[in-house]
Amino acid sequence: MAASLVSACATTHGGDAPIKVEANDFHAISMMVWHPSTCAAGALAEVRVTEEPKHGEIIVTKLPLTQDNPSKTCFNKDILARVIIYKPNKDYRGPDSFAIKYSRQLDDRDMRKGWSSDRFEVIVE
Repeated sequence: MAASLVSACATTHGGDAPIKVEANDFHAISMMVWHPSTCAAGALAEVRVTEEPKHGEIIVTKLPLTQDNPSKTCFNKDILARVIIYKPNKDYRGPDSFAIKYSRQLDDRDMRKGWSSDRFEVIVE
């Protein structure tokens, strides 16, 4: 049984270079899922923080974000996305880290989900 097409995008993945964040600022990681021919949003990722940052906080929310990749069919269209925001403690500078577990839609026919985990290293400057 072949899965229907579902496109997905995450702006940052664990294991990438450390995330650089200005002191007293924040960094957002977005996760979008959409059907490439209709631009309809797929299921929002469920996110669980499995390791809290020691020097900041994680905020998980949902926001409409504009698909900004011109090579994608849904360019300039708003797609509801799960957004994970890292916000360092006031005036903190130095390293931090956090880990999440998140669901991902395997196909759009039966809405099956798989789970992945990522750990993020952060440098607050």
